[in-house]
Amino acid sequence: SITTTTTTTNHQANSKSNSGCKGFPMSQTNFSAALKTIGNSNFEDSKLTTAKNISSKNCLSTDQVVKICKLFNFEESKLAFARHAFKRTTDQKNYFKVNDVFSFDSSKEELNNFVTEN
Repeated sequence: SITTTTTTTNHQANSKSNSGCKGFPMSQTNFSAALKTIGNSNFEDSKLTTAKNISSKNCLSTDQVVKICKLFNFEESKLAFARHAFKRTTDQKNYFKVNDVFSFDSSKEELNNFVTEN
């Protein structure tokens, strides 16, 4: 009974902090299909919209967020997606890895501030 209560409490905490993610990122098969779909978009805006739609309906790992960010050509798009995907990321403690996709320190700072506030 104590174990069940603890599990329920942890599950509720995870659901709250990850907007409904239950601790499991997209499977490799589904993620590969998602990357292909995003990559097939000809325009940066289309890529960003597609990536946001996918991450709104699925949980992601930090490494998956990094791979999606690398599909964007512009720093602004990478940052917009990284901010959007944070709450849908199952391993938020590793989100510092996303900083590696940015060329500018100002983008890294902005993401770090966003993560700290959320």
